[in-house]
Amino acid sequence: MVKDAIDIVYAYEHMGCVFSRTPDGRIAQRRFGGHSTPRANYAADWTGHVLLHTIHEQAHKHGVKFYSEWFALDLIVEDRVCKGVVAMNIQTGEIITMRAKAVMFGTGGYGRAWKITSNALANTGDGVAIAYNAGIPLMDPGVAAKLDGQKIMEIPGLGLSVQVNTWVDVNTRARWASYDLAFGAAVAEATALTVVKSQ
Repeated sequence: MVKDAIDIVYAYEHMGCVFSRTPDGRIAQRRFGGHSTPRANYAADWTGHVLLHTIHEQAHKHGVKFYSEWFALDLIVEDRVCKGVVAMNIQTGEIITMRAKAVMFGTGGYGRAWKITSNALANTGDGVAIAYNAGIPLMDPGVAAKLDGQKIMEIPGLGLSVQVNTWVDVNTRARWASYDLAFGAAVAEATALTVVKSQ
């Protein structure tokens, strides 16, 4: 992904994405997360919104059909190959199968697993659960971020969630450390963490 990032940014620009600019007209960059130097391209304070709209416009331009107000219920898997989805029309309750040559989920995370979170209401984790139930391996399922000033980290095999109260101490150069550093610090200093039993 890092290797292709520059080409992807230019591809977005050529599709019409309106990135913020430097005074001399180049695409602007700023620090983001644990970056030590400015290297994240952005579009004012609504980068994700702008990227989403750019892709949505391009999809319409190329004839992609959208099923608004439909909810994916399950994946159709035959011989360990995903062949489509089972979906429900939220407005009518109609359930249909949608056959496909390829299925790609862009469902967001599962921040709504916690009572207090700034995650979108749609971040229920249903997409992650559907994929998991179909036998698709998940990447880093033990780490989940809450975007309201705290991090929650699941420790696989222990049945515990830890609330990391001193996240900044993990990497003093950044507000949030990378997950691998943070996980190592959380395990190494478990006595300094508030431990909450998973439900």
